[in-house]
Amino acid sequence: MAAEAAKPGSSVLIVALSGRALASAARREGLVPLVCDLFGDSDTIALAEQHTLLPFRPDHGIDAHALAYVLDTLCGGKHPPLIWGSGFEDQTDVLESLQKHHALQGTPPPRIADLKNPLFLATLCREYAVPFPAISLSPPSREAFVDQRWLTKRIGGSGGSHIHPVRGPGSAKPGRYYQQHVKGIPISALMLGRPMHAPLLIGWSRQWTAPSPCTPFRFGGAARLTERESGHLFPALQHAVLDLTRASGLVGLGSLDFLVHEDGFHLLEINPRPGATLDVFPEQPLITLHMLASGGTIPEPVISLASMNGSRACAVAYAPRSIKIPEDFVWPDWTADHSRTHTLIPRGAPVCTVLTEAADATSAKALAEDRTNEILQRLETSS
Repeated sequence: MAAEAAKPGSSVLIVALSGRALASAARREGLVPLVCDLFGDSDTIALAEQHTLLPFRPDHGIDAHALAYVLDTLCGGKHPPLIWGSGFEDQTDVLESLQKHHALQGTPPPRIADLKNPLFLATLCREYAVPFPAISLSPPSREAFVDQRWLTKRIGGSGGSHIHPVRGPGSAKPGRYYQQHVKGIPISALMLGRPMHAPLLIGWSRQWTAPSPCTPFRFGGAARLTERESGHLFPALQHAVLDLTRASGLVGLGSLDFLVHEDGFHLLEINPRPGATLDVFPEQPLITLHMLASGGTIPEPVISLASMNGSRACAVAYAPRSIKIPEDFVWPDWTADHSRTHTLIPRGAPVCTVLTEAADATSAKALAEDRTNEILQRLETSS
């Protein structure tokens, strides 16, 4: 995609399970988002020039044939560049089919499949001496549980809800793998992969979980680290993100997720797409950078990022029980991903996203947790 595509007023097609954060970032940069997503939240529709629902079934994923039809209708027969988000990690064949009509922005589908392959990732980490938890495609032996804990994960999964503890030896399940459980603080690096230049570190964030009985590793939120906070990270970690971004073939925005502990760190995964931390780096022209890197048209190896003061956080508020959005409910301006009026949200499903600003990541996280409780209480009393 040529650099001209990122000029203000240009249309960009956004396809994801949730497209609001991408659409919001696009609007901030003067772009015109056409959005196809699963939820159709009211603020997503307000941000989008046009919106349509993503043809998706939990048991089958994204319907490629139906998607091609709805995107053609959404775009009015035109072919704007396409930015994809969550939902495609284990359906790269769908992305490949979309390449016939749209210039895909970001990492090419074959490399996406590689990066979501745990064996490929383990090999990459060995080559660059980056610690990576032990993995296996078959269930660990009984002896492996003597002094270690294990997790099972879905290949191509994202968001944490697909991760479950393994209690002991059992039969292998298709599409899943096993990984040694490592303790630590979840730290993520938002990166820009640039095929023609060295990768660019956008920033660091600390993440946390919002466990439920069925999903103990469900994503809870993320808080951007300040320069002072990120300065305490291991120098080896700083080098690892640059080495892995370059070697992985990441193009455009993506994130590298680590667990950091007293003795060092472990890489958990590489997410080859714009992800959940878009909301905590609003000062940066992320969509423009993503598109320029995807076209290989960034002319300068050095990019001056905007200054970022303090911390920002985003957190997901999950329904503790079934909640129906009342007709007269007014969403606070520190929320996003607003479910539409009269929507019945089942227990455990996301209600909205909470956004905060504070002096540091610890304070931003604490405020996000307070506001999460507040918005759920408001909905409870209004329902």
